[in-house]
Amino acid sequence: MVLDLARRTASFALPHMELEEGFLGRRSRSKVAFLAADVEEPLRGCIRTMTQLADAVAPRLGQELGFEALPQLQQLLLREPLARGERNTLSPGPLSEEEVERGLVEQYLGFLQTRRLCIMYVLEAEKGCLELYPQGAKAPLKVPVAADTLVLFRSDELSYAYVQSGRDAALQGWVLSAQDQVALQGLDGDFEGMQDLYGGPRIQGQIMPAADQVNIMTAACKLPASADNLDQNYIMYSAQTDTFIEIPQMRWDVNEYYAPNPEESLVPKSYTKHCGLLADAEILGFDNDFFGIPEKHASSYPPCIRLCLEKCFESLQHQGYTKESLQGQNLPLYLADIGHEFDPYFRFMEDADTWANARQLAMPSAGLIAYHLNLTGPAMSVDTACSSSLVGSNLLFNYLRKRKDPAVKEAITASMMTCLSPLTFVGLSGAGMLGRTGRCKSFDNTANGYARGEAISSMVFKVADDAKDVEDRLGVFVTGFVNQDGRSASLTAPNGPSQQLCVKSSLRLGGLLPGEIACTENHGTGTALGDPIEVGSVRAVFWRGRDVPVVVTTGKSHQGHSEASAGNCGIMKVVNTIRHWTAPAQCHLGMLNAHIDDAGFPGVFPVECCNLNGDERGIIGGLNSFGFGGTNSRGEIWAMSRSVVRRRADQALGSVRKQEAKAQQIAVTIPCAVCQTPMCFLCGCVLQGSGTHRCADIRENVASYDTCSNCYTGTFHYQGPWVQRLCAKLDVNKEPWHERPRRSSAVFRYFDVPQVHIMSLQGGAICRSSAGTLHRAAVPSAMPAICRTETPTVKQATRSSGKGSANGANGQAAHAAGATVCRHFLQGRCAFGDACRNLHTSAPSAPSVPRTPGTAPGTAPGTAPRTAPTAPTAPSAPMARAPAAPGRAERPRPRPEESCDCGICFENVKKRGERFGMLESCDHAFCLSCIRGWRREREQQDKQNLRLCPVCRNESFYVIPTDSIILDPEEKRQVIDQYKQEMGRIPCKLFDYGRGSCPFGTSCFYAHLNPDGTRFIPPPLKWMRGAEGSEVKSEVKLSDFFD
Repeated sequence: MVLDLARRTASFALPHMELEEGFLGRRSRSKVAFLAADVEEPLRGCIRTMTQLADAVAPRLGQELGFEALPQLQQLLLREPLARGERNTLSPGPLSEEEVERGLVEQYLGFLQTRRLCIMYVLEAEKGCLELYPQGAKAPLKVPVAADTLVLFRSDELSYAYVQSGRDAALQGWVLSAQDQVALQGLDGDFEGMQDLYGGPRIQGQIMPAADQVNIMTAACKLPASADNLDQNYIMYSAQTDTFIEIPQMRWDVNEYYAPNPEESLVPKSYTKHCGLLADAEILGFDNDFFGIPEKHASSYPPCIRLCLEKCFESLQHQGYTKESLQGQNLPLYLADIGHEFDPYFRFMEDADTWANARQLAMPSAGLIAYHLNLTGPAMSVDTACSSSLVGSNLLFNYLRKRKDPAVKEAITASMMTCLSPLTFVGLSGAGMLGRTGRCKSFDNTANGYARGEAISSMVFKVADDAKDVEDRLGVFVTGFVNQDGRSASLTAPNGPSQQLCVKSSLRLGGLLPGEIACTENHGTGTALGDPIEVGSVRAVFWRGRDVPVVVTTGKSHQGHSEASAGNCGIMKVVNTIRHWTAPAQCHLGMLNAHIDDAGFPGVFPVECCNLNGDERGIIGGLNSFGFGGTNSRGEIWAMSRSVVRRRADQALGSVRKQEAKAQQIAVTIPCAVCQTPMCFLCGCVLQGSGTHRCADIRENVASYDTCSNCYTGTFHYQGPWVQRLCAKLDVNKEPWHERPRRSSAVFRYFDVPQVHIMSLQGGAICRSSAGTLHRAAVPSAMPAICRTETPTVKQATRSSGKGSANGANGQAAHAAGATVCRHFLQGRCAFGDACRNLHTSAPSAPSVPRTPGTAPGTAPGTAPRTAPTAPTAPSAPMARAPAAPGRAERPRPRPEESCDCGICFENVKKRGERFGMLESCDHAFCLSCIRGWRREREQQDKQNLRLCPVCRNESFYVIPTDSIILDPEEKRQVIDQYKQEMGRIPCKLFDYGRGSCPFGTSCFYAHLNPDGTRFIPPPLKWMRGAEGSEVKSEVKLSDFFD
């Protein structure tokens, strides 16, 4: 009755040939019907009996073997013998490639690796027999079975064969263990892949080369209102906190030095009694034992040095250093220090020896901090008044970017400012610099001076050499510039043209356009003269070519002017503004200063928090810092919105946790137990860089999957079609995997400890986990925030050395499949030249290049691929790319002159009615008058760099006037030759028909003519040995050839 009911409700079939042994055992002659959970009685009673047996045995066995059993029997099926001819009818045949792509093999392998016990309930049997095959045994263990018999055996250790005769029938099910769960905790990968995920600084739409990036890794600060970290710093700004307080009695008796109207006082006094101060407990507190400083010495140190020492160590601790690991590190330290306002004779009368050891007179603050931290790198104190810290950061940026010491990869920029002397307030009040209200009313119509403030800051800069830095960094110091006013109206008066030149030069050195700057942090001290001049300088730079207004802010209205620390505080405020994607509101701004000319200026002075109009790929903001001695400084900072970073990370991690489409195929890998090579955790196939993976290898029934396919020596039940094609290509017919040649491992880096990886389609976004398995998965191409291409293609993660690319003359590594045409090249202002990652071609799209099987993407048919494929991949949809001859990029066409902006004045050349000044060694566009004026200016200031391009710094000897920009090398060469021929017909004024002397000699492209009009032929020269080993040139004479 039970069997009749089962036969009526079941639909019999056969698994695929390659999957039969896993379900039905060896030499199976059974057909199978998988049963649903809601079967009727009395069949349900039989299944209940099997479940009770499993529940009684599985928990104890799981404790012994270390697995957790699932609560119900899985894969319940009814099996009975095949009738004659039924195999041909029921069998679906061998696995097809389409079924492999659908993940059928992966499901089967998941079943094989989680099965622990097999329970068989024999319903009918005549002469049934169960043969069990232990691993390595030659003869099976035969177990006779009869009707109403329950058999339980370990299916993970024993393979079996059910020998049937007659009309034997049985129910069968498995106890499965729970699959290993992996907690994804972070992301890791190669530098390029991490930038695809987390973003990177873009200059004119192109990713900034990693060699030019200087990352801002950590920051530590101590500001008024107990703002001791970046988060509290941003809260203080965004809440419009006024941190100014009346100077407490702990500092000095303010009544002795303050007068509302000091003009009426017989002695000089201060007309302000407010300041943005740190708490007294912060000034006095210091853990001298931690730094190993005797208490009597530490008490003699100025408070600002003690606080700066703590903050320098805090920033290094955030970077991963400990007190022990910091010892002897080659870390440069640039410290902004304009004076500590501490009594130089403090405790001199009490203990002269301690006072002398503490070196209160002309104390080298940077050296003192480096001494106590035991740093061996260069230590420098910077003093340019109010711009000291930004000047120090610029110096440090150039030190790291130019790689003066290749061993130095990290450095510290710090600043300190405390207000401890009443005489400073008296002096500044006498000079009329401080505001009478005790507030910095920046940009406000009532601004009449600045208010002082205290601040301690420290930041760690690092060169971009590690992919992990992309995730950990706060931002990137993109570019900067420092200049001097010279002899202006007065020593302390701001110089508008010099400030404007400083901002423009910073943008030009970084290849940035004014429209790429979303916000700018002004110096904004709140003086009646300084604010309008600075806003005018900003307006002159940023008023053209903007789609959205630039946000103009300053933090001094909240915390006061921290003088030496003002620049570093500005850097942290810009980083916080971009990371929160919100510009904080301005304090004390009721009505804009009447002297500020904002007519036609697309600028915003926020009086409440406002969102930045930025790109999800990151935002660049700038900041100014001007010293009252005339030293101006500018910096451009890139950072990424924290919300965008979290969303992208969640999307990447989420792609591992779900599989909804083929584009989200997951390739989970673990290290091989023998060679530690990353392999697929299901099939054991070695994965060496394929962005996606489908399991297609099935080993013998109870074979271990702990070793990779290179180390496995057993047999296979099935190997996928792509494996067969690869074997045919490599001519390894039925050759064991461990004897086959290994594939390249140039794409991935491996770790000593297992971690979780996600390999993105563009080169390597990787998930990290503390669990005991290593996972890698493809980030879906359907996620536009992560991937740049529309089809799942894999980009080689290795990068060629040198400056060239597929567009360069050297013909280095070709662009990856799916590279797009550079839109800035079409506009004539790509700052990267041949190093650009996108295509430099005037054709934005073209029919795709056909690709034959076996050729690498981007390789023309009939040519050998530039790089051997690291792993076979499924053919992807061809990407549209510009047609090109094999190994050579298509010749570019002239770009449209209507969109060419001058790299010096940032204005459209044609709209100005100017001609182009073309340089011979680069393709940058300039107004003819601008480039000639720029060279005349350099001729007086910097003759060594006279012939360098203002943008790319390539040397060009000629400036050729043209009506258009020519990109074709052959056409450009013809134009240059024609220009030189025309100039060669004009007599040289310096040579003056032999009567003068031309300093350019044979390099002059004007005609050197004799008095009779014939061309002057210079005599040949020879090298002669002079006195003390020197060499001189002289004319060759006929007598030199005679003895």
